[in-house]
Amino acid sequence: MPTRSPRAIGSIPMGIRACCCRLCVLMESLWPRSHLRLADRLPGFWFILAMPVFGAVIGPWLYAAIHVAGVGPIFDVRTLSPILTVALVIVVIDFLSYWEHRFEHRFWWRVHSVHHAARDMHAAMNYGHPIQYLGEFLWIGIPVIALGLGSIEIPLAVTVYRSFHTMLNHASTPMHLGFLRCVFVDNRYHRIHHSSDPRHFGRNFGTIFTIWDQLFDTAYFPEPDEWPDTGVDGLTSPRSLGQYLTQPFVRRDVA
Repeated sequence: MPTRSPRAIGSIPMGIRACCCRLCVLMESLWPRSHLRLADRLPGFWFILAMPVFGAVIGPWLYAAIHVAGVGPIFDVRTLSPILTVALVIVVIDFLSYWEHRFEHRFWWRVHSVHHAARDMHAAMNYGHPIQYLGEFLWIGIPVIALGLGSIEIPLAVTVYRSFHTMLNHASTPMHLGFLRCVFVDNRYHRIHHSSDPRHFGRNFGTIFTIWDQLFDTAYFPEPDEWPDTGVDGLTSPRSLGQYLTQPFVRRDVA
């Protein structure tokens, strides 16, 4: 396990997400699909910037829990080349993420719906509730620890790639991956997942690869001009940190 402080282990990945968000918002500004004001993006910016703070607070507790539970490497992938190791970890995480995502929609919706509430989908709304990130750590982080990565470099490389890719998935820009969508998720493909059209419900759970959706019959490949409205009926995006933190616990008549 990387020899870094518990607070760093919690905050570094979230800090990387914040940096990737800035890059993707710049891309949206240069090649816009819709006209978004800075005010539309600011709440998402603040929530994403708050994530390193949350990670620094919760990191020591997770670090202690890992040691108390005796969680440690089962395999040793360090015998592979760095490139193969990064590729393997990305594939493993994406497979776990696919099923974790489906679990969230089926059993964890009140928490996950914070991410789906946005009517204007853009890179700065690629945030989840802190409880969602805790669930992701339990579902994905612990199995990755079992791979025996040994150093911080591989997890950092994977985090940078996944963070940038997932931010692009939410970007409001005409740029997309074209025919590569048969393998990789892009913004047009992922927008279907956020669609408010009932025809698209339960589709496109993949984060990096579309292959899991294709294997498990949840894939929906959009038409070239298909750009549906997004959001959840009865929900609006949180506009303050208080709304962001409390939204899963507010009573509402939403499935």
